[in-house]
Amino acid sequence: MTQYQFREGSRITAVSAQTIGDELNRIQREDHAITPSAVVNAARPDDAPLHPAFEWDDAIAAEAHREHQARTLIRSVTIVRDEKREPVYTHVQSIGYMPTPVVAANDDLFQIAVKEATKRLKSAEEQVNILLRYSKGDDLVRVQAALQDIESAAARIEG
Repeated sequence: MTQYQFREGSRITAVSAQTIGDELNRIQREDHAITPSAVVNAARPDDAPLHPAFEWDDAIAAEAHREHQARTLIRSVTIVRDEKREPVYTHVQSIGYMPTPVVAANDDLFQIAVKEATKRLKSAEEQVNILLRYSKGDDLVRVQAALQDIESAAARIEG
């Protein structure tokens, strides 16, 4: 039996990682792929193993969806500086999104943002390492190069 665990930083508490992994595996076997809509449909019955992982109150779920859309809007806005696009806002944990120059000018905010960027790089490194295990031929060379770039970026940002 495969043992499932949550990845570091996961905030899911309503359902165990084992239950989620087993259910996703079942859905994948039945549908040959996993889509968000298939997961929601499988979780819809009150007695479904994944049911507690979802918000079923439509008013609350709709508001959460709108907040997700708002985050997408905030992250999508860029400015052009020196012929390069850059985000207008930077996310600062437990504060929200702030103008990037404001974050850069404040040492505390900047360190929080750097810590978040480092976490994203580590997550990318983990994903590329997984792909590396399954790569062959030309793909292997490309994935190895990508991994080296990510490791180099993480080392530079960590100082």
